[in-house]
Amino acid sequence: MIEAAFQHRSGRVIAFGRAALALFFLTAIWLDRSQPMLAAPETYGLLALYVLASAALLALTWDNWWLEAKLAGPAHVVDMLVFLWLNYATQGYTSPFFTFFAFLIFSASIRWGWRGTAATAAIIVILYIASAVTAASWGTQAFEWRRFVLRGSYLVALSALIILWLVATRASAAPAPDLPGMEQGRDRPDMAPLLALAAARFRAPRALCVWSEREEPWTWVSVLEPAGFDEVRLDPGRFDPPISPDAGERPFLFDQQPGRTLARAGPRRRVARLLRDPVHQALAREHGALRGLRIPIRSESVSGELLVIDVPGLCSDDLDIAEETAAQIAALLEHAKLFHATEEAAGMRARLSLARDLHDSVVQFLAGLAFRLEGVRKSAAAGRDVARDIDALQAELGREQQDLRRFIAELRAAPAGLSGERAELAGSLRELTGRIGAQWSVACSLVATPQRIDVPPPLERNVRQLVREAVANAVRHGAATEVETRLRRCDDALELVISDNGAGFAVAGDFDDEELARHGPSSVRERVRNLGGRLRLASSPAGSRLSITLPIREAP
Repeated sequence: MIEAAFQHRSGRVIAFGRAALALFFLTAIWLDRSQPMLAAPETYGLLALYVLASAALLALTWDNWWLEAKLAGPAHVVDMLVFLWLNYATQGYTSPFFTFFAFLIFSASIRWGWRGTAATAAIIVILYIASAVTAASWGTQAFEWRRFVLRGSYLVALSALIILWLVATRASAAPAPDLPGMEQGRDRPDMAPLLALAAARFRAPRALCVWSEREEPWTWVSVLEPAGFDEVRLDPGRFDPPISPDAGERPFLFDQQPGRTLARAGPRRRVARLLRDPVHQALAREHGALRGLRIPIRSESVSGELLVIDVPGLCSDDLDIAEETAAQIAALLEHAKLFHATEEAAGMRARLSLARDLHDSVVQFLAGLAFRLEGVRKSAAAGRDVARDIDALQAELGREQQDLRRFIAELRAAPAGLSGERAELAGSLRELTGRIGAQWSVACSLVATPQRIDVPPPLERNVRQLVREAVANAVRHGAATEVETRLRRCDDALELVISDNGAGFAVAGDFDDEELARHGPSSVRERVRNLGGRLRLASSPAGSRLSITLPIREAP
């Protein structure tokens, strides 16, 4: 029950914490007869009023995302003013209520990211210095420079630590979510699993989508309710447009009757606006879409608006989940479109293979390059010499260009391996692990048994791609700092084991080929399957291990 009340509800956590701290402060200062040293009646009155206001704010915003968004800034200002007064009235810079600043930093970090945290920390430091100066002017006791410096350092260090953590986590990539299956062989997209995905994400009883295919004139309305799924085709323009053009192209919370909306205007900035009919009147009336969440659906084949209705505990935190859900649904639609195309043209197999190769090589290289460029940018901002880093990046670009040219030459030529060519895999992987270790700033090692392993060139290229993808996944999604690759030839098969010390996959356990369809890395799984191999995944919070067995086959 407690977990359900506070899960993904930062506003509730802050409001509850404020009310609890306010009551604690009033109780503590009442028990301590030595406090407050100054303006006792005013301090008791302020704290009593703060307790009442905090309780009222908790009750008003508990299930009201509009008020929570509107009152977040003013409440934060009031919190800082209370902090200033408590420190002034209770021994200034030596006040026992000094640690109230931790709640202020915590609130700012949740709501506004590193910029809001930095601004709050700067204001608190200024207030702290002001309280110290005021205490020194009282002249009632000796100024304790040591305590002043220690507390000031503590304040600055903790604030800086939180800001650096927020900056670092903002740049990290989120793991790719598991995608539900979609029915294949249809003449139009299967919207049922998409609505089920959205409803499950937000624990909502209903969801609907108004959509159309870009190459078709019809408008479709797909509805998921507790009674089941239904879909109808309407004439064009029936709900045109389903969402107010003034609402923009990002997810937003809506309340149809007062016309309230809340959307993101940046990584941490939220904009609450009043719009007349954010949802088309007829659509809202016919389907009861009066309060919920709008998620735009945009892909190459489909354009539409998904409405998740009657979301329990709807709040601004749901906007983050909505952004991820929109991207996931777009990926599902594109995946379904590609799959349908494979049934119509056998040539699509070659395209998928090419896409996988580009993803595991060029795309992962570019991701690693962006990772290193971010480090160079930070080094340059810190005033350090980045010439050697730039030279290393240029050299790496040259090597990747050579690999890409070799790959293009293989595509143009006849299938490799027909003439009995052999490639030395162990040495190739040693060179590769050194390169990708530098790309991702990770300790990447290789242990090969025997030291030289000759295989057909296509197998050598595929194993390189497997290692590339596995290392990139470990760093990007698991924050790994060490990746070990073990390669062993056993008769007519290769055994490849790739282990890392990252956070593992979303679900811990030991999974075989059948279970990997739900939990495993899709690109690695598809490549291993196409090579006729076997894949096993072991995942835990301490890291993950991919165990791959590949047959060594000559080209037919």
